[in-house]
Amino acid sequence: MSLTKVTLKYGETKYNLELGLGFLGEFLDATDMDLEEVGNKLTRNPFKLVPVLVFHAMKWKVEFDEGGVFEMTQKDVIKMIEKDGGLIAENTKRFLRTFTRSLTKDVPIEPVVDGAKSDVKKK
Repeated sequence: MSLTKVTLKYGETKYNLELGLGFLGEFLDATDMDLEEVGNKLTRNPFKLVPVLVFHAMKWKVEFDEGGVFEMTQKDVIKMIEKDGGLIAENTKRFLRTFTRSLTKDVPIEPVVDGAKSDVKKK
């Protein structure tokens, strides 16, 4: 199982999305947010941010991975998510789990020695 790949199926159409570094960087630039702000907005109002995340993931897939032109609007994606059951739909839950995992993938874990970071030296 990939930590950054998710397949969403809306109607008869499957969307194989990659939520890796490229997508995250593009999303942050396009929305002018930082990771802390994304986390806060997801907690405060997931109804608004989740469709924006899905929209940008779909757009990234079509334009970057496939070299095409993404023709859906955010309104189209919102309607698609609502028709599928909204935030409680399995597609949305799977997307959010993958998005959350993608935020910590490849983040180095700092080793701890005796309760302190190993790179901290006492004088």
